[in-house]
Amino acid sequence: MELRVWGRYQRVRLHFGWREVEVEGRRLHLVVCRVPALGRRGEWWLLTSLPVRGREEAAQVVEAYRRRWEVERFFRLLKTGLGLETFQVRGLARIRKVVAVLLGLAVFLWEVERLGDPFKGFLLQLGGKLGLPSERDGPYLLLRGLVRLLNYEVTQELLKQAKGGRGRSFG
Repeated sequence: MELRVWGRYQRVRLHFGWREVEVEGRRLHLVVCRVPALGRRGEWWLLTSLPVRGREEAAQVVEAYRRRWEVERFFRLLKTGLGLETFQVRGLARIRKVVAVLLGLAVFLWEVERLGDPFKGFLLQLGGKLGLPSERDGPYLLLRGLVRLLNYEVTQELLKQAKGGRGRSFG
């Protein structure tokens, strides 16, 4: 299975165990999944109403929870990281515009983080990543790096316009 381990997506080995349990008179299934690559954080106890009779069904339960967690992380980026809930606009059309722009930006940052190409490293460096082993390189550093890159590009464009006489003079 491919999981995010210490800031990077990689294939990892999973160990499963499952058992039927009764909780408040209801039959449920407990799936225990261990991910050695995650150390202490890599033990998940998942309670489900889905039937689990073997390794394949246990893996499907883990995959469902993993996908749900990715959705939760994406919405946390959208709401907290990009400040969706702090916007104050009136009217459905304006709300839709704000949400559309922020969704586009969130998807862009999400894909840059997931793919991990040299552009990700560049944005992380612009965002202030120091390269310490304990440092996390999530979407917030990517966003800060992207903002710095865009500010640089806008400044360069304005300076070009000022030099060419097609805009304001700065001094």
